[in-house]
Amino acid sequence: MPGYEEIGCHMVFDIKMDGKFTRKARYVTNDTLNDLEVLSCDITNAYLNADCREKIWVQAGPEFGEDEDLVMIIKKALYCLKSSGASWRNMISQTMLDAGYENTYADPDVWRRRAVKNDGTHYYELILVYVDDIMSISQIPQKTMDMIGKLYDLKDSFGEPERYLRVNLKKWTLQDGREVWSASGKEYIKNALPLVKSMAEAHHSKLPGEKSVLKDHSQSLTRLNSIQQHYWVMRNHIRVSAIDTDLTMGSGTWTN
Repeated sequence: MPGYEEIGCHMVFDIKMDGKFTRKARYVTNDTLNDLEVLSCDITNAYLNADCREKIWVQAGPEFGEDEDLVMIIKKALYCLKSSGASWRNMISQTMLDAGYENTYADPDVWRRRAVKNDGTHYYELILVYVDDIMSISQIPQKTMDMIGKLYDLKDSFGEPERYLRVNLKKWTLQDGREVWSASGKEYIKNALPLVKSMAEAHHSKLPGEKSVLKDHSQSLTRLNSIQQHYWVMRNHIRVSAIDTDLTMGSGTWTN
């Protein structure tokens, strides 16, 4: 059509964990991450980079060697302090702001910055922050990773992610030569299935497809049904894992 640009779209199907297992479908565009690279890193002892907000002290124990019994003022945000999470979040947020990023309204831990591709196309660079796990999505994410690496110690440097927040990530090359990313929860679900099975067995119930051995009123049938529903939902997620290499981000192509 004159004056319009053609784009690709695809359907996304999902199950909402709202207790009712509501089925959802969305019609979305394909071009979310086209021609962008993805790198991630893990910041070592993230909390200890931030200053402690509280005025607290501790008497040193034997683990301090020659300093045992000395009174010590806590200067850094030690793990398990109530304020440490907020202290670290404020620090990493300031790092993002200083680098020219702004957080999104939908999720304050997703940061974006206007940028221009080599071909002159305008787009947003993205940074995803989850405590000490950082993911950069950009045409040149190395610059962002180098910036973070100069400010904080990183575990094993940085590289293309294989997992992020329990989700498996993988890079694919399409038939037309484009490189795209996919997200999959297959490994997480496979590890969760034995837990659900043990829960069902603890309630003296067989899993779906097997004869129930519920014996008396001491067990809640409603609870058992809920466990079985969760079991089937996860099993179904694994069954669709042929398309679990999922809606490849940026391609919309289903991969077998």
